[in-house]
Amino acid sequence: MITESDSLKKQKHIIDFFEQLMAENVNTSNTLASSNSGLRKVDTGYVFDLSSLHQAILLLKDIPYKAFKNAIYAGKLNIALADKGLVVELYEPEAKSGGGKVDSNLYHLKKLL
Repeated sequence: MITESDSLKKQKHIIDFFEQLMAENVNTSNTLASSNSGLRKVDTGYVFDLSSLHQAILLLKDIPYKAFKNAIYAGKLNIALADKGLVVELYEPEAKSGGGKVDSNLYHLKKLL
């Protein structure tokens, strides 16, 4: 069973990962460049689906997929990200949304304006 404390710890790993991406941390960037995680850099940040994000985070921290999803949805990810000047939103410029399916939607990590 995943506890709230476990979920918050995993959420912190996700937030730390997002901060490293947006700060263009060399180690994180090099790790992603040498992988097939599926995270895509765009002018305004990063685009990903949940599976791609999970694969990228697995390169740095072992988090089972179920615990990863729980950390994202059970917590208040965007509230915590806002404190860091970041936000995750649905990404739909190419009209390739997952049709409302959480696992196949594309998401966009970007700086708050």
